Amino acid sequence: MMDNKGAVNPLLASLPLPVDFDTLPELLLSEPLSFELLGTKSPQERAHLLAKIGSHFVPTSTAIDIADAILVAIYAGYEERNPCLAEVKKRRYLVGGWQGSFRSGGPAFVAKNVRCVTIEGITGLGKSTIVDRTLSLLPQVVIHGPSESAGWTMQKQLVWVKVDMTSDGSRLGFLMQMYQQIDAALGTDYFSQFSAKRWPIEQHMVSVAKILYNCFCGALVIEEIQARNFAEAASRNVMLLFFLRLANLGIPIVLIGNPLGFEGFADFSQDVRRLSSGGRFELWPALSPQDDDWAEFLVPGMLQFNVMSKPPAITHAAELLFKCTGGVYDFLAKLLAQAQLLALRRGQECIYDADLLDAYDGATITASHNLIRALVERNEDALRQFSDIPSAAFGTRWVAMGGLGTSLPGGKVVARAPVTEVLKSSKKRWPRFQVAERMYKQKVASEKRRGGQDSEKQQQLPPEDLRSQGLRSVLLDNFETMRRRRERGKS
Repeated sequence: MMDNKGAVNPLLASLPLPVDFDTLPELLLSEPLSFELLGTKSPQERAHLLAKIGSHFVPTSTAIDIADAILVAIYAGYEERNPCLAEVKKRRYLVGGWQGSFRSGGPAFVAKNVRCVTIEGITGLGKSTIVDRTLSLLPQVVIHGPSESAGWTMQKQLVWVKVDMTSDGSRLGFLMQMYQQIDAALGTDYFSQFSAKRWPIEQHMVSVAKILYNCFCGALVIEEIQARNFAEAASRNVMLLFFLRLANLGIPIVLIGNPLGFEGFADFSQDVRRLSSGGRFELWPALSPQDDDWAEFLVPGMLQFNVMSKPPAITHAAELLFKCTGGVYDFLAKLLAQAQLLALRRGQECIYDADLLDAYDGATITASHNLIRALVERNEDALRQFSDIPSAAFGTRWVAMGGLGTSLPGGKVVARAPVTEVLKSSKKRWPRFQVAERMYKQKVASEKRRGGQDSEKQQQLPPEDLRSQGLRSVLLDNFETMRRRRERGKS
């Protein structure tokens, strides 16, 4: 891989970057039960397979956009940090001599093309899963041999590293976790070297920054940003300065957490807002059973995770599953796994509406009933009992997308503007369909290239089992449907 100055870039030579946007749906899709010959397995063995639902991943348009933003950030960062360039070698020298206070500024340069990403959403929407699937496309570490042009005899390249924000917002605790996660990836002993030193916190910040820079970190991913450990923590300003210094060195930052943890983020200076320069993404539960991602991707995609001998026999699946989950991805996965477990214990060949309703009333979902009902009913007042949910933001979104209140499971109807009509007139609708159309075209080409691959395994499945067509085929049909809707809307 050569950069725009014609020099071979060893940081990119061993990575599958850049990634074509149109290939991302296929790359991100994960089907752990693909073509499992379940007919040979006992009910107990099938029950054990339900644990794999956590690795079953159906990419939505938002997930694909997030993955693209992260991969582009890593690629752009490495393009600017080609170690064979004289300018970059000079920067490495400056970073090596960095000894001063962290607040007083770092080395005398600022990376121009660094991209940072923020991902916000309440618990259960799959934020971490999306990022994990994205990072799984890349090795975490690349070991380079001798390179005269890069000026090393051996170099470990840390492509990405993930660290959780400490629960209490402790800066020192966070930095100690940084040492530990770097050690776990590279096989180094930085934690042993530095944890016992009685350094001020800012000296540890300089130390961590130098390590990340010298091992060519492609992305620092920070999870569990919460109100209690970030938005309200007294150390927030210092931590933001730390992240900004890393960004100035050319290291992309990915911040993941609860919306309440990011409150007031945009109130900071333009330099701090640089931490969203690569994209600010907001994840929300499905608005209604007719939500595009919900009805045409998540529900059919998750129903493909099926350990039963026959496909689900569910009436109006998108609507029933919405009422039982509030449109939350995590609740959907748990509900489907529990329903299949109940069906296996009952000696059934497939799951029915009754199994879903029984799973909803089971121990796994019961604790979340209040939250689910508040989401289904669009009840802002009911959401206020949850300290980690931005109820006002939900209320604003619901009003903008059709009003508060909806049809309740018991049949009571709270008047509101029809959500479907609002979606039809929404100007934000078409970009999502443009993404879906690109995904659709890519999948058509992919299916043609694949030819008859795996056809023998498919033929062993009963014809009524959707796995005989494959999840890719199911999603392909939905992309085609969305494309046709778009064309009708234009005419």
